[in-house]
Amino acid sequence: MGKLASSRRFRTDATPDHGDGDTGPGRSVVLDGSPGRDACEDISRVTGKTHLLGQAKDRVFGELMQSLARVFLFLLLLLSWTASTYSQTQNKQELAEAATDKAIRRFYDTLDFADVYRKFYVSNANLRKAEVEIVMQNMIWSGDHFAKPEQLESRNIDFDSMERAYIAMSNFNWLLAASGDTYEGDEEKFRHEGETIWDKYMTPLNDKTSWPILTSKQLDEKITASFNAIANFCRDHVVRSNFDTPEFRRRQQNIKESRAPDPIDKLKELFTPAGMKNSDTIYLVRRGRFYFYIIEENGEFRVLSWNNRIQD
Repeated sequence: MGKLASSRRFRTDATPDHGDGDTGPGRSVVLDGSPGRDACEDISRVTGKTHLLGQAKDRVFGELMQSLARVFLFLLLLLSWTASTYSQTQNKQELAEAATDKAIRRFYDTLDFADVYRKFYVSNANLRKAEVEIVMQNMIWSGDHFAKPEQLESRNIDFDSMERAYIAMSNFNWLLAASGDTYEGDEEKFRHEGETIWDKYMTPLNDKTSWPILTSKQLDEKITASFNAIANFCRDHVVRSNFDTPEFRRRQQNIKESRAPDPIDKLKELFTPAGMKNSDTIYLVRRGRFYFYIIEENGEFRVLSWNNRIQD
């Protein structure tokens, strides 16, 4: 696709070690009676000492077994904790994937990303605002090299216009993917009409005369309107009844990943000013052409962000 089609942003097994301990028998001590003394007395004395040594050996052996038992119990608890932690992580990953599937299904019900944005995105206003601003500012600033310094100083774009552009951009990407995954008509006609729409609305944005974007009005008229026009074309070519059919799943499985997912630590860094902590967990979910980044919020799993798996 064109440059703006992909313009969003840049783009742990610990194996427990355990060892074995070897134990061996103690040395036997042999005591002889003194010459010239009664043998029975000597034997009696030797027997007493041997008995005491045996008790000592039993005590040492008992302490060793207790130590080994404590180590064994510790390993059992450690393995149990590790298995429990792994199980909880897997369970939460599954919940994140289920939440993603629910959002995608809702999109196919309405064919409107605004509905997904309202109902399935994080409710935390700061995180939601950060997502919109990170994505849209990156897109808006991509044309700043065509501007004069004094033009950039006067830039005035409000958040509402960036939010409209974000939803339009998302509709454009999601409907483009949906039409490709469900359309069953004349592919040659679809391709030809699509290229015509693209040349009319998207190609001009690759011309330097369309930049820079300095006002909310310019963002609405140049970026948002273009995304909406192409999204409307794609919406007309989505066959909802083909969603989640064997053919739909086949097309999704044939997608070849050509863009790596956003590094989780980098995402956390980007969202830190909005209140995200380094200890927060972001779950990565792959579905179709997209990566989804899901977080747990008040016991529910919600969309923080998404990105393309395909490098255009």
